[in-house]
Amino acid sequence: MPLATIIGILAGSGGMIGFIPQVVHVIRTGSVGDLSLGMVWIQSVSMSLWVWYGMLVDNGVIIGFNAAKVALLTVLLGYFARDYWFRKPLKISDALSHPSKPTPYDLDDLTI
Repeated sequence: MPLATIIGILAGSGGMIGFIPQVVHVIRTGSVGDLSLGMVWIQSVSMSLWVWYGMLVDNGVIIGFNAAKVALLTVLLGYFARDYWFRKPLKISDALSHPSKPTPYDLDDLTI
């Protein structure tokens, strides 16, 4: 295996493995409140362009790792979309009138 391929695999692995804890955290907490939507969009576009570039130069290492990162970023974008379209702010009066009813909202989502 050429040295350039080995370096590409190591670099791609590091980038991929370094991003997995963030996605796992979002899935566990169900919150993307600590993330910037702009960063996720820019990363998604950038990684998609890297996949396209990998196809143009016919490099499976570039395609594989960047496609996997696009998949992880798609998970994050899905959580952003869910928060934007499906989560409505919870009013304090609703929370107080149903104190035993569990809600998927954090206290930061409460509005007066």
